[in-house]
Amino acid sequence: MQALDKAASRSKVDAFWRAGLAAGGTGDGPSGLRHDHAAYYGAFLRDPDGNKVEAVCHRGA
Repeated sequence: MQALDKAASRSKVDAFWRAGLAAGGTGDGPSGLRHDHAAYYGAFLRDPDGNKVEAVCHRGA
């Protein structure tokens, strides 16, 4: 597993989600707030090989 930089904004997480689906990924958790902490906003995709990929932003709205 490789960790990358966090997204700079929630809109970047949303853009990741849309681009991933358009590129052939499958949804594994749409963009939205998560329950890990109050500012955790993430989205999950599976790439065509089945790997789980996450985009996350830890900033408030």
